Amino acid sequence: PPHVTLQRPDPEPSPSLATLGLRPGDVTFSFLYWTIVEEREIETVRGRKCRVLLLRHPKDGQQVLAWFSLEFFFPLRIANLEPGKAEPSRSVEFTDFKKHGDLWYVKTIRLTGKDWKTLVKFKDGELKLTEEEAPPPDLFRGGGGGVLDEE
Repeated sequence: PPHVTLQRPDPEPSPSLATLGLRPGDVTFSFLYWTIVEEREIETVRGRKCRVLLLRHPKDGQQVLAWFSLEFFFPLRIANLEPGKAEPSRSVEFTDFKKHGDLWYVKTIRLTGKDWKTLVKFKDGELKLTEEEAPPPDLFRGGGGGVLDEE
């Protein structure tokens, strides 16, 4: 009779959010503390009217366009702008949300760049107020359960 040998491949490690294109500033919303350069005309993102603000980092001059929902006061899209280029180098869009108790959290993040796209869907998570419990010290570091390897 014929003989067949099967060998299962080694499991692939789960990619970090950094390898998917996500940066800590995308989820910590550090751009909220940047200098407002200008406000542009109201635009619609996924059927929601949004204020559009051009923001500049106060130290390094990096700029983003950010679309804030008029209804929810939450950023729905962020576009990183490179000096001298018309198109954003990357965009982050928050497309799906869920309520847990009194807290809302992002379920789906869509990232795009010149030649790439990434969709990050969070299935499970633990929500805690930082006033009640400090975040893990390795939250944005690789290994040990950290979610991002680098900024």
